[in-house]
Amino acid sequence: HKHEFLPSYLFDTSGTTAIEEATTRLASLCLNTKTPTPSSQLEQPPKNHAFSILAKIMQDSKFAPKEIEKHFQDFDGLISEHGDAIWRHVEQWTIDPSQPGEIERKIEECIWTSAILYSIGGWNKDKSLAADFFFLHLVTSSLFLPSLLPYLSQTSQVLLLRGYFASTLGWWVARGFPRLDIQGFFNTTSHLLSESKVANPFLDIVQSAIIHPNEHMLKIQRAFAHFSSLYGARSKGYFKDTELEGAEALDGSLFLRAARLTEEYMSEGTRPWSQEGFLVRK
Repeated sequence: HKHEFLPSYLFDTSGTTAIEEATTRLASLCLNTKTPTPSSQLEQPPKNHAFSILAKIMQDSKFAPKEIEKHFQDFDGLISEHGDAIWRHVEQWTIDPSQPGEIERKIEECIWTSAILYSIGGWNKDKSLAADFFFLHLVTSSLFLPSLLPYLSQTSQVLLLRGYFASTLGWWVARGFPRLDIQGFFNTTSHLLSESKVANPFLDIVQSAIIHPNEHMLKIQRAFAHFSSLYGARSKGYFKDTELEGAEALDGSLFLRAARLTEEYMSEGTRPWSQEGFLVRK
């Protein structure tokens, strides 16, 4: 979908070759040396946060219920017709790699976005979680971003982040564009935080997932455990300056709540992941 989804100019050769940029980075000892980024530079969401893009696309008339129904579960058709509109939203997501800690911030935004779509997008106050097989892979695939991005040129870092975020938005829309009732989710799932009697509840969660007959169970629970270790201390209000409704209610317990709901959904060992998608909410 290069021509319909990712603009061709993204693949133009830049004036600086990869070898020249790698040489520069090696000379400055940036490639393999991790320089701690001051926490103050990592803990303030920028104005054009990924959550703000989620809010903007939900307000876009191009993705009205009739269009969502037309392309429901048809990623290829959606991208062919509306890939340019999705990309215009992605271009509003500011990525400035010249700012200290920017790439780490953008990785975190991608991880939170994927986790929210899977858990809150897949959640319904009447039916609890529908553990969507496609959203599951958004969560697990975000694990690779911190492994690859440090070894790419700045241009390639931005390209990968935008491409990944664009694909995430595309799958969100194609799966039925479920709305995100963040406040309702957090109000209803508080009981999940008191179910464990150990200091680190993910020890039991991962141990149980290891012996689960479905191999994807361990993958997603391991991902949630890792994300919780990184961002579990995020407090309510951390995302209050984004445009996403209810974002002020988010905190680091999201990953534990999502893991517990996944356990509940997959408690019957032979139950398949949901592939039904989400009906258009008119």
